[in-house]
Amino acid sequence: MSAWEIREYTPDLKSWWVEQFLRYAKDDLQDTEIPDEILREKIAKGVFLKNQETGVSFIAVAFSGEVPAGFAVYQVDSPEADWCKRPGWGLIREFCILPEFRRKGCGKVLASYAEQKLFEKTDRLYLTAHDEGAAAFWISCGFTDTGEDASNGCRIFEKRR
Repeated sequence: MSAWEIREYTPDLKSWWVEQFLRYAKDDLQDTEIPDEILREKIAKGVFLKNQETGVSFIAVAFSGEVPAGFAVYQVDSPEADWCKRPGWGLIREFCILPEFRRKGCGKVLASYAEQKLFEKTDRLYLTAHDEGAAAFWISCGFTDTGEDASNGCRIFEKRR
């Protein structure tokens, strides 16, 4: 039995999710110089939560007991999405495990959940990784380095069913 439970985003998680997205964008994405207010209001709420509400993308949250431990944002690329680089492909768009929960199996459980949900709709997945640690994690999850870089400067990885 896993110590991790994965739940789909619900509105009661909004404050937590917005603040964790801000932390993730500032700490894990490293190169962002976007002001906090823009990250919070226009990107977290204006893009990701709006996409969640309209069914363009989905947010899954990993829990350790009742404590949120991380999140994944995933979608099937379509023209309705603001990021659509491979129409019809599943995309794990954002992925964050809080530092205190890393290297404990949480990431693999959350990644597996997002993959399963996407494989219900498509047989091809991709994502981008911004550093060597992230790349090694996704390779350990069965993704393959395509040798290509995305427009955001990150390396593209893919997986097929």
